[in-house]
Amino acid sequence: MSRIRLSALTSALLALLLLAQPAEAQLRPRARGGLGPDRGQEVLDLLGPEHVVRDAWRMVERHFFDKSLLREKGWDQSLERALTKARGLSDPLEVHRVINEMLGELKVSHLALLENDVWRRELAQEFRNQPAVKAGCELALIEGRYYVAGVALASPAALAGLQDGDEVLAIDGQAPAQSPLLVDGGHDPGLPGPHSFSLRVEAGQKLAFRVRASEGGPLATKTLEPKPFSLIQSARESVRLEQVGESTIGVISLPHFIHPEIYRITRRALQGPLREADSLVLDVRGRGGSSWVVRAILGLFSGRRAIWRKPVVVLTDGWTRSAKEIFAHTWKERGLG
Repeated sequence: MSRIRLSALTSALLALLLLAQPAEAQLRPRARGGLGPDRGQEVLDLLGPEHVVRDAWRMVERHFFDKSLLREKGWDQSLERALTKARGLSDPLEVHRVINEMLGELKVSHLALLENDVWRRELAQEFRNQPAVKAGCELALIEGRYYVAGVALASPAALAGLQDGDEVLAIDGQAPAQSPLLVDGGHDPGLPGPHSFSLRVEAGQKLAFRVRASEGGPLATKTLEPKPFSLIQSARESVRLEQVGESTIGVISLPHFIHPEIYRITRRALQGPLREADSLVLDVRGRGGSSWVVRAILGLFSGRRAIWRKPVVVLTDGWTRSAKEIFAHTWKERGLG
C-alpha cells in the first residue's frame, strides 16, 4: 500500500475536526472516525503513532482557516513536541490525548479530536433527530476530582437522581480515573475549562454511581440505566409554567441549536402552553448548532413575524459558545428581553 493511500486511510479514520469556522460549519464535519475501540487499534498497529499524529497535523495544516495563526503559534514546533510524546505509544486513547494536546496549543474553539463512538452517540443522532443509547450527562474533571455535569432533563442520568455537581467516587466499584466507561468528551482542548468525559454505555446496563452531593456530605449510590434518549426530547420535556407570587413564568431549555425541531418546539411552546405566561425564561446554556436555527428562533422574538413580545430572561453560561454565542450576542445587540 502506498504512502498516499495510507495517509488517506488515516485521515478518513481520524476524528471529527471542527476547524474554527462559522457555527454552521459544524453541520458539515470534514472527517469522522477516531482512535477509539472500533478500528483505532488496527490503524495504530498498522501505521504507528507518529504517522497518525502527522496525519492529524496535516489535516489541520491543510484546512485551518487562518494559516498566519498557525505560523504565529509555531505549528511546526507543535508537531515536533507531539511526535516526541507519541513515540512508542500503543494505546489509541493515549495517542488521542497527544493529538488533542497538540490541537490545544492553537488555543482556538471548534478544534478537537472526537472519538467515533462519541460522535455517533452524542452528536450524530441529534443531527438526525433520533434517540441514541446514552447516559444524558458528562463527567467533569476538576482539580483531580470527577463531578457530574450537564444532566439533561428526562435523561437516564436525571431519572437515576444524578445532579450537576455530584462528586463521583466510583462507577461499578471502580474509581472514575480507572473506569473504561470514560472517554474524552470532545470539548475544545485549547480553551479554559474543565476536562469533560462522555460515558460509553450500552442498553441493558445498570451502572452503580457512588456519589456525594456536597463536600463532607453523605454518600449515596445511584443506579443509572442507559436508554435511547435525545437532547431534543429534553427540550420538549422542559416546557413548563412556574408560579412565582402572582406571576406566571414560562420556562424552556434549549440544549443545542443543531436541528430545526428545536425551533419548532420553541414556536409551539410560545403559541401553546406558554402563551398565557407573564414572562419567559429561555435557557440556552451549552453550545452548538446551526445559524439557521439561531435566525429562526430570534425571529420568534423580533421582527414583523414575532410571536412573543413579553419580558424574557435568557440564561447563558461559560459553555454558551458557537451558535449559542451568536444567539446571545444578537439578542443583546437587538435589545431584546
